[in-house]
Amino acid sequence: MCEFGYFIYNGCHHRFVEITSYCSPVLWKAGMTGKLIPCKEVIYTNMFYNFTTVFTAFSKPRGGKEPRWWTGKSGFCRKCEDEFKMPKTIHNETHTEIPMTIIRKDGKGEKEAKEELDLNQILPPRNFDSTYNPFFSPLKRGHLPQPEFDHPFIYTPYVNRTVSDLLQIADQSSEEHQDRRYLYYPPNLELYDSNRQLSQWCSCAHYMGIPLESCSNSYLTNNGGLTLADRSYIQHGLKLGWEVEHIWRKKFRVRGMDFESFKRFAPARETLPSLSNGSGFSGRE
Repeated sequence: MCEFGYFIYNGCHHRFVEITSYCSPVLWKAGMTGKLIPCKEVIYTNMFYNFTTVFTAFSKPRGGKEPRWWTGKSGFCRKCEDEFKMPKTIHNETHTEIPMTIIRKDGKGEKEAKEELDLNQILPPRNFDSTYNPFFSPLKRGHLPQPEFDHPFIYTPYVNRTVSDLLQIADQSSEEHQDRRYLYYPPNLELYDSNRQLSQWCSCAHYMGIPLESCSNSYLTNNGGLTLADRSYIQHGLKLGWEVEHIWRKKFRVRGMDFESFKRFAPARETLPSLSNGSGFSGRE
């Protein structure tokens, strides 16, 4: 399962639901299809439809403890930093008022410096755009925007890997049928939309700045992501009397390949791209 984080940034009080890591099945499918579709976020989504439960579970301290789900982070959120030019900080997890680590730029690049910032004296800049931040209301000095609870931001991280890395075949010694193209999946930052749920978390592969309809490699696509080395391993296992499911669990599940795909392609012959017949492919033992 993909992992999600639930954060409140103490510089601006904005809430974020963020993907903190993608699971192997999601990355494997991204390498095969060019679509990065994460597992469904369930904690916030399920609780969203019961506001009382949400408010209690996410906001109210229990027995003097910190909120159950939201984790405090120092500094300003990505939106405030990028769109509204708030001070960039190192985002450490924190539940206390500690000095922020500010990222400053000088002639030699970026450097870190710990500074005491009085958050009550930081006001949004003049270009603070309410269309990007529905939490904003006219401020008096010493007050920061307060978020509406049911509209956190979501964030999906930038991914940049080769197709072989996504399929976890890059460590195989043979270069045959490796796909070294670097694909990147752009990050996404927008308001949580309960009507979209999954689609707003998804992104498509880009290659050399161009979005791809598909990242399919003809050999890998027609062999279910299996290489010649994989087939040798499978055949060896079958000769030892291993069940197909045992072979999958032993080596291929960790890559993210689903069992139905493996069961379909593992016993089949290798399929090679070919221009010699009408189908465009030929098989070999």
